[in-house]
Amino acid sequence: MNDKLPPQILSVNWQHYLSRPFNLFEASVWNKWYDSQEIEALLGVRLNKGLFVEYPKGMARHYREGSDIDAMYKNIKDIAETNLTLSEKLLDQGIEQNEKIKKFISEKVELEINEALKLCIQVALVGTIFPYFAGEIIMKKYGEESLVTKKAVALRATSYYPKIFSELLIPAAKRELSKQGKISADLLPYALIDEIQKGDMGEVIEERKKLSDAGNNFIYFNEGDFRIVTYTQNPSNYLEKIDPKLFDTKTEIKGIIGNTGKVVGKVRLVFTNDISNIIFNEKEILVAVSTNPILAPIIQKAAAVVTDEGGSLCHAAIISREMKKPCIIGTKIATHVLKDGDLVEVDADKGVVRIIK
Repeated sequence: MNDKLPPQILSVNWQHYLSRPFNLFEASVWNKWYDSQEIEALLGVRLNKGLFVEYPKGMARHYREGSDIDAMYKNIKDIAETNLTLSEKLLDQGIEQNEKIKKFISEKVELEINEALKLCIQVALVGTIFPYFAGEIIMKKYGEESLVTKKAVALRATSYYPKIFSELLIPAAKRELSKQGKISADLLPYALIDEIQKGDMGEVIEERKKLSDAGNNFIYFNEGDFRIVTYTQNPSNYLEKIDPKLFDTKTEIKGIIGNTGKVVGKVRLVFTNDISNIIFNEKEILVAVSTNPILAPIIQKAAAVVTDEGGSLCHAAIISREMKKPCIIGTKIATHVLKDGDLVEVDADKGVVRIIK
């Protein structure tokens, strides 16, 4: 455990990318999407520097070098604005990959770990990353009723990456661990995908579990083949240096209007896709980093939805419009400023959340 930032981390111009309820293993897989030959072939850029900070517990904040993110955004924008044929082809591939996943899950197909990882990367690129960032550009250029926009909306409304992890990749990784016999499959959340592929594991995995169980949060840095995994009780020590805006204190939060309306209610923070043990009362305000189809039963109960991330074609905005619930997205800081039980006014007519008490 080390609360000092290694120089390799301090020297990078980090930009917060996205946050997801991922453990260390899942974060290392997430990293693979961006540092892959597939993304280089598709977008002409390979993002080989990644930083993942667990904050709060159970939530991985994902950072990338600013210039790499800018290059990825630019290349996606260029495709969406200038190449309708390629845009539609990529969206069709995303839809096809989703159908493949549904088929594999329904037939209980058991994939090898490398097969599952390859599928995960493919689905992430054409089923998640491209429609996520290209969708709004496509809608503005071709209109809401165009076929290509409807395809982008359909992909944004149905995210399969939680099911890829739970139904295909994690079972494949556990089978591989059992085959290798080096560590128990129960230790999977504390291993990196690279370590499992190479069979490069030992007591360090058990030590990570002990540190996590003691309340420490993981820090995972990757640059090509070089990686650092450390644990700390104070992840804010890192984040104050690389993401100081995260700790701004405010009583009013602004975001993008996902769906109009105004309500008052108590905040309920949700940082997980496992909703089996979540107590969510009718008419509470759902505050999350983002939403996906797994959270639909909670959204149905919510008086309003507020998220850190998202745009007009994100899942939270689409489902809130369908359910006719006020929704504010893209606040960036809602999950860090708001606390469980806070009484707030969600004014989605103006895109503002105000803390009342």
